[in-house]
Amino acid sequence: GVGTNLEAPGARELLQKVGVDYDLMMRSRNNEDRPALTETQTEQLLKISTVKALFEARRLYPNYDKMPPSAQSALIDLAFNMGYDTLSKFTAFNELVNKGQFRSAGLQLSNSKYRKQVGERAVNNMKLLAAASTEID
Repeated sequence: GVGTNLEAPGARELLQKVGVDYDLMMRSRNNEDRPALTETQTEQLLKISTVKALFEARRLYPNYDKMPPSAQSALIDLAFNMGYDTLSKFTAFNELVNKGQFRSAGLQLSNSKYRKQVGERAVNNMKLLAAASTEID
């Protein structure tokens, strides 16, 4: 499924863009009376969030558009999942990515809080980064 962090910076504005009453959502988020998003609203949120993640990945990784496709996939997923502020704090990881050392960057994720929190999603991104290493060799 797709989710949106209601407590993330900019969440109110994001939900308002697709016609969702943020205050109502927050008041009822732990209740059975929480309003459901329409399929259209869900698709719009996904599209907006994906474009935002792309811009954030390009901001963190100046050579993003020249990177192997598997690295791009992993990096956009990381930006989508963590957001710029959190991902920018992965300094050793980001330095390795910006040097094109994708396998080593992936290994940086293996002992991170991120891996413990998202499990298989992190493993998949580590595999994508390892694959990127072979794409440029």
